[in-house]
Amino acid sequence: MAILYLWNVPLCRKCAKLVYPSQAEDPMARSWRRSHKIAARLGQNASAWMSPVRPKGMRLKTFKKLAAAWFEEEDQRDQMLVAFVSRLEAV
Repeated sequence: MAILYLWNVPLCRKCAKLVYPSQAEDPMARSWRRSHKIAARLGQNASAWMSPVRPKGMRLKTFKKLAAAWFEEEDQRDQMLVAFVSRLEAV
């Protein structure tokens, strides 16, 4: 465990109540981050990516695995959005 010197006092991460940015994300932001990571591996822009295109030199098995993971993240975001809208309608 590393000791951080914050406010001129030696503290560990736990004592200073510091978290990594990924630990402070909500499920929707986490899903977007995963999608961007997958799109980057495929050499594409995640925000404009609608249909996966296999990069030259990538094995088909790897591409299928990444594309399936991307579509799974998209489905999870859709489910979260539907749940959010249904909660709004209930109010």
